[in-house]
Amino acid sequence: MRAGLFIIWVLTLTAASMGAQAQQGFFVRADSARGRQQLKELTPRNERAYRNLPWVYVRETPGTRARLAEAADGLDVVPDSIVHLAAVPNDPLIANMTHLYPYNGNADIRLSPAWDVITSAAQVVVAVIDSGIQVNHPDLAPNLWVNTAEANGVADVDDDGNGYEDDLHGWNTVSDNADIGDTLGHGTRVAGIIGARGMNGAGVAGICWDVKLLPLRSFESTTTTMSAIIAAFDYALGVDGVRVINASFADDSFSQPLNDAIVAAGQRGILVVCAAGNNGRNIDLVPAYPAALELDNLVAVGAVGSNGEMWAGSNFGERVDLVAPGSLIYSTTIGGGYNSGTGTSYAAPMVSGAAALLMARRPDMRPPAARLELIRRSRWTDPLLSRQLGGGLLDIHKLLTHVNSAGSWQLYQ
Repeated sequence: MRAGLFIIWVLTLTAASMGAQAQQGFFVRADSARGRQQLKELTPRNERAYRNLPWVYVRETPGTRARLAEAADGLDVVPDSIVHLAAVPNDPLIANMTHLYPYNGNADIRLSPAWDVITSAAQVVVAVIDSGIQVNHPDLAPNLWVNTAEANGVADVDDDGNGYEDDLHGWNTVSDNADIGDTLGHGTRVAGIIGARGMNGAGVAGICWDVKLLPLRSFESTTTTMSAIIAAFDYALGVDGVRVINASFADDSFSQPLNDAIVAAGQRGILVVCAAGNNGRNIDLVPAYPAALELDNLVAVGAVGSNGEMWAGSNFGERVDLVAPGSLIYSTTIGGGYNSGTGTSYAAPMVSGAAALLMARRPDMRPPAARLELIRRSRWTDPLLSRQLGGGLLDIHKLLTHVNSAGSWQLYQ
């Protein structure tokens, strides 16, 4: 039997019509009168001929497979298969997200083709250590992490005994209470980049259309204390399912407790993604933390502009593991709206979202392997070739489609 050639034209449609499964059957090439006659003899009253193609679809019934296999002159036979629709979100403001559909290929993180591979990280929890999240934002509320014990419990009671009372969606480590509402807008924008709900007919779409966002409010102004940051890490380490922590902050001083918190996160199977900082300097020479820490579960992210050039304010150096768009990034904001922000703070959550999709695709992957995959699958573009960086531009499609060639990983404990 010769292998036949079948070309499928895939239309760009919404996910509303997804889920149909292929029937058992075969495509048989019958482009001559003799071939069509032979096919009729082999499969009487069991055909679907196409008007403009030299193929006939044969539904499988008892004996069909054997009769085709025994065809005397070797008919071209191709089994039916599943075709996945190209994933395009129906969120009306998607056109404003130029970081997803850039005008310049040097800034293209190739998210649109990646969405044809996977859009959901529904079982992955991404902790966002930031200024909180507007919990009733229509594009974020569906993707908030929920503490089921508190949701089903009693007010003013620590229902799950974790030491935090009424922590329904997360915790405020500044005021030490359950108020995770955002007054600055920074955390809400970061959260939207990671996981604004996709395909909901509203607003924008995050890197992950479906994910669990865990807000940890550690900033109530543009600065905070290290104790608030460490408390946020401590909370995240106690939540089942956390695989990624987004840390869109930087400081000039080394902190051993922060170093130890990130190490502890790695021991629990958590990748920490941090912003490289907005000082426009080489952090190999003048460090910014935590980006400058050399830990195998830490990814430091710099920012490029819309043309793929390094954004002028982005820190750089070999300790910057890779870069992502960080200029005028359109996302969710407080008040239920949407606007743009610039900085490495908004490049980091793109990598966090990509990491969540990667871990959804490979739940057994340990953080060091995930970090290496993010770097290995980044793309060196012309504007980045002369820059001193650890890696190139985030390439989400390459990351997700090459994941099975990265070797084997042990299950995380």
